[in-house]
Amino acid sequence: MTSSGVFYRKWRPQTFNDLVGQEPISRAIRQAIITGNVSHAYLFCGPRGTGKTSTARIFTKAVNCVNTTEGNPCNNCTICISVNEGNAIDLLELDTASNRGIDEIKSIRDKANYAALESRYKVYVLDEAHMLTREASNALLKTLEEPPAHVIFILATTEPHRLTNTIISRCQRFDFRRISTKIMVERLRKIAAAENVSVDEAVFDAITRQSTGSLRDAETLLEQAITSFGSPLTIQDVNMLLGLAADERVRDLIGHILAGNVTNSFKLLNQLSTEGTDLVQLQRQMVDELRDMLLIKFGGSELVVQPSEIVEKQSHMIMNIEQETILVTLRAIGQINSRMDMPSTLPLELAILSSIQNSSTNNSSDNLEVDSVSNPLKRSTVETPVRLNPNPEPKNESLAIEIANTSNTNYKNTDSGTSQGNPRERDSTLKEEWPRIIKALSRIKARRFNMGALLRDCWEVDLDGETLRLGFSHRSHMERFMDEIDNPESKRGLISTICDIAGTNLPVDVSCYLLNREGDAKKPKDNALVQAAINLGGNIVEEREELPQ
Repeated sequence: MTSSGVFYRKWRPQTFNDLVGQEPISRAIRQAIITGNVSHAYLFCGPRGTGKTSTARIFTKAVNCVNTTEGNPCNNCTICISVNEGNAIDLLELDTASNRGIDEIKSIRDKANYAALESRYKVYVLDEAHMLTREASNALLKTLEEPPAHVIFILATTEPHRLTNTIISRCQRFDFRRISTKIMVERLRKIAAAENVSVDEAVFDAITRQSTGSLRDAETLLEQAITSFGSPLTIQDVNMLLGLAADERVRDLIGHILAGNVTNSFKLLNQLSTEGTDLVQLQRQMVDELRDMLLIKFGGSELVVQPSEIVEKQSHMIMNIEQETILVTLRAIGQINSRMDMPSTLPLELAILSSIQNSSTNNSSDNLEVDSVSNPLKRSTVETPVRLNPNPEPKNESLAIEIANTSNTNYKNTDSGTSQGNPRERDSTLKEEWPRIIKALSRIKARRFNMGALLRDCWEVDLDGETLRLGFSHRSHMERFMDEIDNPESKRGLISTICDIAGTNLPVDVSCYLLNREGDAKKPKDNALVQAAINLGGNIVEEREELPQ
């Protein structure tokens, strides 16, 4: 294994052809050098580690090199060598994050009037240019307006929106993009081969995902891993170094969460934490895994940057999982504030519990069907209304999706058809279309609660004139639903959806009531402990439903 110098410096691109992932920019600058149409000011924007400073140095060599080849510097002349060694007199690099005041810019402005000592152009590279103070920016603006012919300014920044528009308008702007995973893997593989280090292929994938599009970060991580573990370098070594959990175990954790298994989720999470896994990195791995699964579920498996066998495993895991479940879980895990240290598993545990509860609310059909058999309290003593299936399949899912995506729909006020004229047939139409109505409402983003999920607890529905009467088996669901339709927009969306799917101008108002349930004859007062408390002067303040075991 060879070693001399830090990797990101040792393997810094020396020509435009060496720049990876920024071909449009290198092509444009090379063409400007070939034709002699060099601007007096450039603005290089983009994330860290994408080649802004390297491009500025290559540009400095190319505009001053006497032996250029198709716009590329020769790297053999005196000027090219001095730039490569970092002692070029006519290349002045200023870190404006620490030299951001007006005095530094005035010094540059005064020195810019002097001609270059050994080169054709004097090049000023202002790194992190957005850190300049307002006064310094105004002083720089004057120089950019009337620059000397022998001076070129290159402003590099990760936050171009913080620069004044007057400065941006006087520069040729180039936006550097994040480097793709495929290109970064090829680059790291080339470096490892040149350093004579044997590296597992999975190491390259782990490092590139960790570096989030920054080639410099990827090269630094590779160097750190090689320095720490030498050759051969395995994925276990990198996971230990970066505090990452093995992909298989992250996938197992996601599987427990999507299956709604709180116990196994918490056990595996705490086991990973005990083994020294960085919880912030674990959160990022979970988000990446859930994103891959969501893409696969929506038919975008070609966008997943994973080997085919991993994509096949992910597809098998989510075969019977609803899209909403994956989306709810991804949102819950992704909303954790990873900018703060997480020495405790509590934030992840709360997110896991929240996602499982929300998923069970949105997909509570199986639980409701089981409860209706095992719990006699689900049965109503009211005989007239027809009992509904709480989780039916829609007859036409495309229509349900279309209704769900429609906003500000006007009520239908047609008088034709028997369903509008005959109250009994209108009631029958409503009951027949109720499954599709629930399905459509489940996909509408409400103000606070999901109306479709709450209506799965609605076991009776009938029309009383122009009032829609809904019977709920749980008080909490009824109260949440009433709270939701108190909002005029939510109520309008509910009635509009019913009218559109049922094809009639059915209700203009909504009324909710709690069902009288069999098996509830034993009142709280009949309980011996409650009766004893009453005899001692106590009062019943609130009656709560018994939670299912």
